[in-house]
Amino acid sequence: MIIIINLAIIRTAFSIMKVGYLKMKKILLMVVLTTILLSKNIQNEYIIIKEDLDQSIKLYEIQDIVLAVENIKFSRHHGFRNSGLEEKIKIGISNEYAQDISDHFEKIIFLMKNSKDIEKINNLRNEILQKIKIALSKLKPMKEEPKLQKNWQKVINEILYNLKIANKLYENQNIKPSIEKVYKTYFDVFEDSGFEKAILDISIDRKVKAEERFRLMVNMMKRGNNSIEIESLIEKIEDDLNELSNMINPKPKKDNISIYIFILLVLIFLSTLTIYTIKRKK
Repeated sequence: MIIIINLAIIRTAFSIMKVGYLKMKKILLMVVLTTILLSKNIQNEYIIIKEDLDQSIKLYEIQDIVLAVENIKFSRHHGFRNSGLEEKIKIGISNEYAQDISDHFEKIIFLMKNSKDIEKINNLRNEILQKIKIALSKLKPMKEEPKLQKNWQKVINEILYNLKIANKLYENQNIKPSIEKVYKTYFDVFEDSGFEKAILDISIDRKVKAEERFRLMVNMMKRGNNSIEIESLIEKIEDDLNELSNMINPKPKKDNISIYIFILLVLIFLSTLTIYTIKRKK
């Protein structure tokens, strides 16, 4: 609808002003970009949940039931609840509608644990996505909050510190506490600090990649990988998070104004000195 209205406005403007083809092209590009930005949040929320559900079903199909169930819980927690989507639906539509979606996640978990009916699981997956699509089409776009600069390096240091502790626990054969430590780090530090959301705002692919590294660490611990391999993964996580931090809060470029002012003052000084010298010679 937004695109149709915008195109109609452009067409009218084009007829009245008789702008050239290139100008028209620029205006159209601006409209398309604006439309994409308006729909960005909706696409992100839907895509994240879809990817998590699809991954869970793939895990279920290869008989990794435990990880499949964990993935569904993860999807409900961070894709539906923590993204703020559940709250938006409660406010914008109804508590019952939001609860119905949440119940569908629970039904999938129950079927994965107690049944081999992949058809029912797929149907529930499709119903969740359909319900979310309908909900998002009814919800009004949320106004973006002003972005505040945050010291992500402090968050990264805490994440790395916790992951190294988890690896140490793993090295000492404390498998369950080490896995719990990784999950706790993800939810209590990476997610609750707002770092995950900040990454999502710049790139959904980078957000998914960062999230996958936490899951990979858990999977490596479950498979019995060497602690040195896990240490290598932690180093990759560090590099990745540092790069993302710089993308979110780019380092400010050195301000050249002070240099220009200095040069101007030097020129004024030299000009004054030259005038003074000439006057003295006279």
